[in-house]
Amino acid sequence: MNDTNAASHDMITEEERDEYFHSDIIQFAFMPEGEPEWGFSINCNALYKIDIRNATAEYVSSVPQEKNMSYSYYFPMEIKNELFLSPALARSFAIYNIGSGEWTKIPIPADATPERDTHPAFGGVVHCGDYLLIAPGVNGVFAKYDIESGEFSFYDHWFNQLKNNNVDTDKLLLHGCCCIDGKMYLTSPQCNLVTELNPTDMSFVLHQVGKKGNAYCDITRMKDSFWLIKYPTSEQNDLVAELVEWRSDTGKCVEHTDLPVTRDESRTGRAFSHIIIVDDDLYLFPWHSDNIIKFNPTTKKRSIFKPKPEFNYFESKGRYYTWNRGTAMPLVIQEDNLSYPWKRLNASNSVAYIQSPTDYSLIRLDLSTGEYIKKKWYVKGAKRLLARIENPDSMPFAPRHEAELYSLDYFLKELVSGELPAVDMEKLNYFRSLQANSYGYTGEKIYEYIKKLVL
Repeated sequence: MNDTNAASHDMITEEERDEYFHSDIIQFAFMPEGEPEWGFSINCNALYKIDIRNATAEYVSSVPQEKNMSYSYYFPMEIKNELFLSPALARSFAIYNIGSGEWTKIPIPADATPERDTHPAFGGVVHCGDYLLIAPGVNGVFAKYDIESGEFSFYDHWFNQLKNNNVDTDKLLLHGCCCIDGKMYLTSPQCNLVTELNPTDMSFVLHQVGKKGNAYCDITRMKDSFWLIKYPTSEQNDLVAELVEWRSDTGKCVEHTDLPVTRDESRTGRAFSHIIIVDDDLYLFPWHSDNIIKFNPTTKKRSIFKPKPEFNYFESKGRYYTWNRGTAMPLVIQEDNLSYPWKRLNASNSVAYIQSPTDYSLIRLDLSTGEYIKKKWYVKGAKRLLARIENPDSMPFAPRHEAELYSLDYFLKELVSGELPAVDMEKLNYFRSLQANSYGYTGEKIYEYIKKLVL
């Protein structure tokens, strides 16, 4: 057994089991006031109808002929009584008819199909009038979906210019976007290039922003400047916690480095996850850093924003909270923001919804007062899916999806029934590579020890 199995093979109470089953992490998008909201699970193949303000979700359907695995699809985009889903680890676009409950699947083209099953095919979706724009995955292919005709068109000319700057094929090409005057500005965790894209004719301009070794993971526009969150490169092991100010008209860049975050050996990598505007201030939400940072672009004043009452962003509230451990706020959405992180429509709204991985709760935080309401997600109808989550064929075998609820009783039932799968040598060798002293004698040692106790 791996560490996860060993930690959970004892008796699991019904209350503890529900604690896990009702803690599914959901990708969701806000809909206009009064319209139903929809979400798709990050953990399994499950489409949900959700009530975001009460943190409740009810299972509706699964995408047919798709594995029950994590990160299959991004959040749904509702168009004309249908839900459009862009594939992450899945390999087909999926469209759900809300009225009939029927699914339509459209396979992605060969040149957009990643070589590895664990690499995303496409990114998030933006609703641009008569069509949807779908961001590229690792192969760099944009897609456009004509809402009226249902036809797709694909574009890879952008990638031909960007690909010379790629440094890590395991990273997304794009992460973070804002829309200004009909144009989209997209940042890359790969390099210091910002893509200025005209989605109407798919023409683009690449801007070098800041130092050559920089990379970015989010962007917004305020006070005649763009503001970008810096992303760590592979050579950086310390905490990367810079806010970059970029004037696109002059090309001038300023890195604001002395933000009030804790810098020590325990905090490395990416400091921030999201950046949003509320009135005259920017708010930086923590990824591996320890506080929300409030930054005024005019005065350059920066301060720690403290919720009331304060709470620990990292302290896990139970042994089943293993999703995104070590991350403070993996998902932050500004209320009334209709297209998740791709469009920011209402900078005056001070309410942000935050997904907490420490107890799988949803936090509704008012940034004008610091007050918040915290509600535990309650998910109905997906127990059978959550109990048996599959891995993609080439997934680096992550223990958290190996078997979160794999009890000793369950193991014995599989053993007696003959359903216990054969030893996977590739997986065995992978786990051995993670251990400092893995000689393959554990079973023999346990057997000898128990034999002494019994005989």
